[in-house]
Amino acid sequence: PAGAFFDADSGIYVPGNHDNYNQRGSEWERLIHFEFFEAGGGLAFAQDMGVRIHGGTSRTRPRKSLRLYARSDYGKSWVEYPLFPDKNIGEYKRFLLRNSGNDWDGAIFRDAFMQSLLAGTPLDRQYSRPVVVYLNGEYWGVHNLRDRLDERYIETHFGLEEEEFTMLENNGVFNRGNEAGADHYQQMLSYLEDHSMSDPAHFSELQRRMDTDNFIQYQISHIYFANTDWPGNNIDFWRALTDDYIPSAPYGLDGRWRWMVFDTDFGFGLNFPYVTGVEQGPAHNTLAFAMNPSGPAWPNPPWSTFILRRLLENESFRYDFINTFMDMLNMHFHEERVMARLDDFRQQYLPEMSEHIHRWIRPPGLEAWEQELAVMEQYAQQRPAYLRQYLAGAFGLGETALLKLKLAQPGSGSIRLNISMLNDLDQQWQGLYFRDMPIRLEAVPAPGYRFSFWEGLPAATPSQTVISLSADQSLSLHMEDGMMHYWHFNDLAD
Repeated sequence: PAGAFFDADSGIYVPGNHDNYNQRGSEWERLIHFEFFEAGGGLAFAQDMGVRIHGGTSRTRPRKSLRLYARSDYGKSWVEYPLFPDKNIGEYKRFLLRNSGNDWDGAIFRDAFMQSLLAGTPLDRQYSRPVVVYLNGEYWGVHNLRDRLDERYIETHFGLEEEEFTMLENNGVFNRGNEAGADHYQQMLSYLEDHSMSDPAHFSELQRRMDTDNFIQYQISHIYFANTDWPGNNIDFWRALTDDYIPSAPYGLDGRWRWMVFDTDFGFGLNFPYVTGVEQGPAHNTLAFAMNPSGPAWPNPPWSTFILRRLLENESFRYDFINTFMDMLNMHFHEERVMARLDDFRQQYLPEMSEHIHRWIRPPGLEAWEQELAVMEQYAQQRPAYLRQYLAGAFGLGETALLKLKLAQPGSGSIRLNISMLNDLDQQWQGLYFRDMPIRLEAVPAPGYRFSFWEGLPAATPSQTVISLSADQSLSLHMEDGMMHYWHFNDLAD
C-alpha cells in the first residue's frame, strides 16, 4: 500500500511527521505484497510480507535499503525459494534489498563484490544478486538482494535453535540467541589478558575457545578490503552453546567463537569524505590500522585490536597469519581473479545502469559509474603489492620466493597449503611466499588413491610436511592407485 512507504504519519520511506525513516522496531514494520520474478519473466514466488527500512546512516539516502520478513501473521512463515542459485539454501525468513550502503551512488555493488571474493572460504558472509525493484509499480532502480546474518541464518545454515547459540556484536554486546552464552566471551578476553600467548600451552587453551583460523581469514579479508569502518564497528561473532570444545563436531558446532563478514562498503577505494585514510586508496596500511594499540574511539579503538595483538605474540599464530595472508593474496585476492570477478559484476549491472541513473541521477552518469569501476580496478591491481610490503615491514620479513605446485596425476587428489585447499590441480599453481617462513603442505588423496612422494623434496618426506623457501621452488605431488589388487588361483586337476 502507498501508505506503507510514503504517508506522512505512517510511511517508512519518508521523513514524515516522526522522523519516519529513522524509526526502528516492529511498530515500523509495514505489510506489503511481494512478488519476485526471475530474469526470464517467470514468477518465482509471491506472498504477503513485512518490510522495514534497513541500515544505519544509509537510511538518509534517497534510495534506501529494505528488510523483508516472512511471518505466519502475513500468511507464510518462510519464503520457500532458493534466492541465490549458487547457495544450497532453499528457505529464508528474512532477506535484504540493499542500496549498497555508503556506496549507494558509486559502484552500487561494492559490498556485494567484496564479499563474493570470499567464495571458497568457510567464512559466514552474505550472498548477493542484482535485482530491479518496483515500488507500487514504479521503477525504483537496481538493488542488491542479500541474505541477512541473524538468528535465522544460524538456524538454516547450522540447524541451531535460538537458545542453542549466542551472537554478540562489537565489544561483546549481546545481539541474538541465548544471552547466557555471553559470559564465555568475556572469560575468553580475561584469559587473553591474564595469560601470555607466547606460551604454547596458553595458546592451545585459547584455541579451545575461538576458531583462530576463522579469525585469521576474517582479519585478513577486512585488511585487504581496507574497510575503515572497522574493526571498532560492524562486528558480529557467534558460537554454538556447548559445555566444552568438541573437536569432532561438524563445522560451526564445536563451541568456538567465529566471526561473520558484513557491511564492508567503506572499502576497496571508496572515497568517502570523513573516512580515515581512504584518500590513500590501495596504499592504505590497514594492517597497522588493525594492530594499533591506541587508536581513536572510532574506527579502531584499543579494544577492537586487542585480540589480534595478543594472538600475534604466539609464534605459531604469527606464522599462520602471515602464510594465510599470502595464501589469500595468491588465491582469493589474486589480481587476475579479482579483476575477472569485477568484470563479471560490471557485465551483470551494465544493462540496467542507464535506466537506474535516469531514475536517481546518482551516480551522475554512466561515465561516472565507469570511473568508479576504474578506481576499483586500480585497487585490485595495486593492493597485493602494498600488503606484501606492509607484512614484511610489520614482521621483519625478507624477500619473497615463488612456490610452484603441481599434481603429477591429474584428478588423483588435492594439496592443502597452510589452511587453504588447492583443488583441481590439473595445471601448475604458483604463489609468492616469504623466504625462510615455515609453510605447511599436506597431500590429500582422492578416493581410490594414496600418497606416493613429493617430487622436489627428499625421498623420505611424508605426506604432511613443512618446508621453507630459500629460492624459487617447484614441487610435484605423486599419488598412486590405492586399490588393493588380488590374484585368484584355481587348482586344475588333471
